Amino acid sequence: ENESYKSVYNFREYFDNVVTMDYEDSEISVTENLFCHGMDNATNTCEHVRQETVDSNRNNTAVSLTYKTIAYGANQLELANFCSETHFDQVVQKIQNHQESRLGLSSYDFPMKCLEHDILERMFEVSMEHRRNILYHSPLSVDEERRIEAEYWEKMEKKACDPDIEAILELPTWVKFFDHLKQNEADCPTYVASS
Repeated sequence: ENESYKSVYNFREYFDNVVTMDYEDSEISVTENLFCHGMDNATNTCEHVRQETVDSNRNNTAVSLTYKTIAYGANQLELANFCSETHFDQVVQKIQNHQESRLGLSSYDFPMKCLEHDILERMFEVSMEHRRNILYHSPLSVDEERRIEAEYWEKMEKKACDPDIEAILELPTWVKFFDHLKQNEADCPTYVASS
């Protein structure tokens, strides 16, 4: 029996919904494949990943996806409207400038929604079991397991989280920011403020 199939069955012992995907699909990125085809209810993330792909093709990689997510969330909550892609990019840049220059913070300093600790713990345990049984075919040293665990948790502190849009847009600094943006919007002549 193929090792990949054994892996799927091993993971199904721990998780209800295991999806296998073909990462050899050359038409879309691994990230787009994961969020758009491999995860249910990830429509916003899928849309952002697709937009990020378009943006990166235009060499617009300096702006964090977090800032775009906030702009998109503000639009969804009718705190901001965009008349064009250029206008959207301008607002994203204003959000980044406000966070980094005015507030002295980074894209990692926003309130975040993260996967629950017990899910992350289960993911780590399954990953370690997979490493022991399939990748290495032998026990790992205690030091090696500790190193792997430390690296895992360091990555998961940021990668297992998304910006908490509702919490962010309720913060006084961002309420004021978007109110000011609506009142002083001159970049887009067709901008219509929500009432």
